[in-house]
Amino acid sequence: MAEKTTFRKLKSALIELMRGYPEYGFYGKLEYFLTNTREKSVDLLIRHEIIEELPREEVEKMQVSEADKKQRWYRLAPRGVDLAISMINLEHSEKVLKYSETMKTLTIWIIMLLNLPRSCL
Repeated sequence: MAEKTTFRKLKSALIELMRGYPEYGFYGKLEYFLTNTREKSVDLLIRHEIIEELPREEVEKMQVSEADKKQRWYRLAPRGVDLAISMINLEHSEKVLKYSETMKTLTIWIIMLLNLPRSCL
């Protein structure tokens, strides 16, 4: 199987973040999926308002270990939710297109079989 593209990896990461939206903050999720560019990807997604970095005050109030509080926490921003939903819709559209192509091929085969002379069947 071919390696996942960065876009597909981003889709997986955003869907993971969407599962906790808006209640949960995360750290390390994007870095896990986007292994080649880790911090650069997080910076870019913050700059493009796909995710938002949680303020230190909010992180300090969380009931997590002190080591975890030192991590860079973020959550999906509204634009990120829209992007994740668009990516899900794109995947669904691709599946429907593939299904339609399969149905078209099967329909052609059925028409061909129905038009065969009875002696061939």
